[in-house]
Amino acid sequence: MNKKTIFQEKYRGMIDQMVEIRKKLGWTQRDLASKLKVTHCCVGRVETYERRLDIMETIRWLRVLKLTDEEIIKFIEQIL
Repeated sequence: MNKKTIFQEKYRGMIDQMVEIRKKLGWTQRDLASKLKVTHCCVGRVETYERRLDIMETIRWLRVLKLTDEEIIKFIEQIL
């Protein structure tokens, strides 16, 4: 039986990298939430693997985290 995506090691690694990027920018979860126009609880649920991002949300988050389109493609390629 396949594990749900949020329990897969690659997915968790992706989220961990996104958290690392957020922290390098010096942003809190509230800062990121404000830029994404979501609640800080939403950011917290994603960062604790309680909520799964789909590909469109992932790209949106990465853009808000100031990654270029080229960096986003590389980011996604490394987790495949």
